[in-house]
Amino acid sequence: IIEELEIAKKELARAKQERISFGLPPIIGSWYFPRFTPALLQAGLLNQLEVVDHGSASLLQLLAKGELDLALLGSL
Repeated sequence: IIEELEIAKKELARAKQERISFGLPPIIGSWYFPRFTPALLQAGLLNQLEVVDHGSASLLQLLAKGELDLALLGSL
């Protein structure tokens, strides 16, 4: 319960921030994500993204801990 409470506190603090913590694995970040940057730029969201570059397994752990807002993950 204490761990869940800590995660909830982190999520509430993140909701007040203007930055979006966004996880991208290297391959997705270099091959697929650039296709979406023009739309994100036009929507005014690109400057709000704080990109975290790790493998999908590491990003999944960061999401579970509440340390990332969202991530694109690759899986077989």
